[in-house]
Amino acid sequence: MRRLMFKFLMVLSGVFPLLISIPDSSLAGSDQWTSYGPEGGFITAMTIDPVDSTTLYVGTGGGGVFKSVDGGAHWKAVNKGLTQSNVNALAVNPIDPSILYAGTAVGVFRSLDGGDNWILVDNGLTNTSVSALAIHPFFPNIIYAGTTSGGIYKSLDSGGIWNAINNGLTYTGVRTLVVDPLNPTVLYAGVSGGVFRSANSGASWTAISNGLTFTSVRVLTIDPGTPSTIYAGTEGALFKSLDSGGNWSEIDTGLNQPAVFTIAVPAAIPDTLYAGMNNEIYRSTNGGDTWAAVSTGFTGSTVSTLTVDPANSDNVYAGSNGGGVLKSLDGGDTWAAFNTGLSNTTVSALAIDPITPTTLYAVTTTGGVYKSLDSSDSWAAAGDGLSTGSVSALAIDPVTPATLYAALNNEIFKTTNSGSNWTAVSTNLSVFITVLSIDPSTPAVIYAGTRGNGVYKSINSGVNWVESNAGLATLYVDTLVMDPAVPTTLYIGTLGDGVYKSLDGGDSWNSVNNGLTNTSVYTLAVNSTAVYAGTGGGGVFKSRDGGSNWTVINDGLTNTSVMSLVIDPKTSTTMYAGTQGGVFRTIDGGNTWTPLNTGLTSTSVRTLAIDPASPYILYAGTTGGGVFHYRDSTLAEADTNEEGCFIMTMNGGRIP
Repeated sequence: MRRLMFKFLMVLSGVFPLLISIPDSSLAGSDQWTSYGPEGGFITAMTIDPVDSTTLYVGTGGGGVFKSVDGGAHWKAVNKGLTQSNVNALAVNPIDPSILYAGTAVGVFRSLDGGDNWILVDNGLTNTSVSALAIHPFFPNIIYAGTTSGGIYKSLDSGGIWNAINNGLTYTGVRTLVVDPLNPTVLYAGVSGGVFRSANSGASWTAISNGLTFTSVRVLTIDPGTPSTIYAGTEGALFKSLDSGGNWSEIDTGLNQPAVFTIAVPAAIPDTLYAGMNNEIYRSTNGGDTWAAVSTGFTGSTVSTLTVDPANSDNVYAGSNGGGVLKSLDGGDTWAAFNTGLSNTTVSALAIDPITPTTLYAVTTTGGVYKSLDSSDSWAAAGDGLSTGSVSALAIDPVTPATLYAALNNEIFKTTNSGSNWTAVSTNLSVFITVLSIDPSTPAVIYAGTRGNGVYKSINSGVNWVESNAGLATLYVDTLVMDPAVPTTLYIGTLGDGVYKSLDGGDSWNSVNNGLTNTSVYTLAVNSTAVYAGTGGGGVFKSRDGGSNWTVINDGLTNTSVMSLVIDPKTSTTMYAGTQGGVFRTIDGGNTWTPLNTGLTSTSVRTLAIDPASPYILYAGTTGGGVFHYRDSTLAEADTNEEGCFIMTMNGGRIP
């Protein structure tokens, strides 16, 4: 347990209450955001310290850079000064490994202290998306950067100044860039049109694609012992050249997938190769002549990067899309996740068990459904039985919370055992579901918002569905909520068509947009006094008359792309907004907003959830940062003082 606190509040017959407590502010996470997962996520780049191979760095799609100093057993984010969370490439100085470079959408960042601090070094490279990095092995002040649309740049002063070096390079979208380790005047670039080589440190380039029948190159890898041997992974096959790229031959016997995303060659065993593909890793022990799958224990989808420990070839690391970092200790025979501390998931939906609020469910864009039993301290996959694909919506039965529904690949899946396993239940759906909402008074009634097909309704727990679109036509529905007092009153927010309302359980709908100046409505929240709409660029709107009229309420809201709104169930004037710029709170019904972002390392907040029993506990699902937890100690103390009953709460280490 990370945190432990006991509270005792005793009420004895004929005796005044006695309160003994440890101050709430002593709890880690009080009055600040803290994230503990779900661990894993999208790994985009990986590099190993050339001096100490137990030190590794990974770049992520949304979480910045993470560092491990114990061979991947534990990770921590190292992002101070790194203003871009999507990292496309990493490179480490081969002579002074405390110097690192990260390629991002706005250029190159440099760290001089092992990732602790970063600065943007973009003179000549301003706002250029960097997709590949390579460093001169003998003179590491010379760096090359491949970009997504501007070709190749070179720096002679450790990134201080960059100059384009594109003479002869007819494709400017560079996916991979490597330097000959023994003759570093020779460079190779992989592009969508093949392979280019420079024999003069980038001064000029020549196409070398003879025999390369698939020219969309994703990765190039040089045999470290014999640099004239090069491997090229393309979207259609794997190729090998024995003459520095002069001629290529296909080497894919045993590979059952065409697209190769990454290749690794151990320095000590040059005939052994690893290739990463979609969901699988392959190994060759004869220089690529034949291949066999070595994916036992591998989880995740696309294998985005492979790296072999230079000090111990049995240690192989794989970065994946969804599964984070995996490691093999036996040369690829078996794999296990090594993600402790590496929280880089993008969370699109959250659901809280209304009876046991310490139980949460999170939907990640790449890893499916996760479950926490301890208020987000730890997470485990809860997607057994869900077919391959991304879960687009999740809903929990408010009466029987062991029952949940998930939308995936135009199907509805159901679990009746809290996510232990799922089965498909829908029989007649062929539309993409964006949101699910369950009637709290009649849980067999479920509504589904769709992408371009309006609303569908089921009255038998998701088995059969009918269109519920009178007045809607073919709208893109982003959100669907019910009036908590009258569940047959529904509101939907649409992409570009504002808000619609139904008074008859979805049988008919009417537009209610008077005063709503931004009609892309991402989120809605309803209570007994008002309806609130969060929009894509217009901020928050409020209606006091059931949606008939709207007023903008943005005072203090510095980011107006609002993805999620939640209302305090005990105090109707308190509400939270999740935006592209973090979380904002209002305590006066939206008249004024204040930021609530201390500790929130990922400020793209896609979804919010509030503890129904203890509304001073808030959860935020973010882009690239997983789930964050916030506990307001002032509200918690006030709530405790109002309870007047005996409680002893341990809840997996976190105290509500």
